[in-house]
Amino acid sequence: MCVSEERRQKQKRRAREVLRSLPGVNDEHWMSLVENKVLWIVEVSKNRLPHPLWGIVIATLLAIAGHGDLVLRSIGLLVTTLWLAIEFLAWWLPKRHLGVLRWTFATPSVCLMLIGNLLIMQWWMAGKLEDQRDEVWSHLTDSVVDSPSGDPMNSTFTYVNGGGTEIGKHSIYCGIHLIAFQGNQEWRGGEMQSLGDFPDVPIKGGGDADSTECLARKMTTSFDTRYGEVNFPPVCIDIEYKIDFALQTQPTFRQEKSFRFVATTDGHRYKWVQHPVHAPASYCEPYVGKK
Repeated sequence: MCVSEERRQKQKRRAREVLRSLPGVNDEHWMSLVENKVLWIVEVSKNRLPHPLWGIVIATLLAIAGHGDLVLRSIGLLVTTLWLAIEFLAWWLPKRHLGVLRWTFATPSVCLMLIGNLLIMQWWMAGKLEDQRDEVWSHLTDSVVDSPSGDPMNSTFTYVNGGGTEIGKHSIYCGIHLIAFQGNQEWRGGEMQSLGDFPDVPIKGGGDADSTECLARKMTTSFDTRYGEVNFPPVCIDIEYKIDFALQTQPTFRQEKSFRFVATTDGHRYKWVQHPVHAPASYCEPYVGKK
């Protein structure tokens, strides 16, 4: 095995010596041929390109286009980068008096241009994903549907995805700030409690919705004595409803949005009204102790 390998190495060395001994064939000759070929390709490419000002115009339009069609903008950026690289090489490589320095400087310069191109595309992609998150969060709404029985504890909460991107895995939480009952009774809630995870029920954009009960489920699990059993109906209900979700296009990025609703009664029916989430005090405080 060692003899065979040594013989192959000798044959390779002999072949290189024979090639170099041929008239007009040496390393400098081949380097010159490669260099001339590269210069010819660069010059032909430059001559086929429009005036460099058009490249500046394209780059400006890409800069002011905003987060539009990402694929189209990325293609435009790549074309502009290659255009700039060709213009640079056409200006730099003919400086033969610099010798090897031309290639030493040209190669990393073009690589830096392409790396910069990729970094800008990554930045655009991050901006596009952020736009999706902001758009869905801004158009995610919630509303309350009264129970047919008129019992506010059985009201249904409906959340609607008014954005343009589908919501994937999501979880629902419900929390009670304060419930004031007739008969001078009250219930002040604690932490938000989960109403369940929905990993396999996506909510499509453009108005798709889902619904769940909040109070009925929470009261059966957290309240020692249901108000119906003590015969004291509520006069005011202050609750918070939270949706924790991730978009289908960004399953690892979680977002959350909370809503706050207050229900009061005129003695005959209950009316739900939405209020700011981060109010310093409960909207039901004036009803505490009310007969």
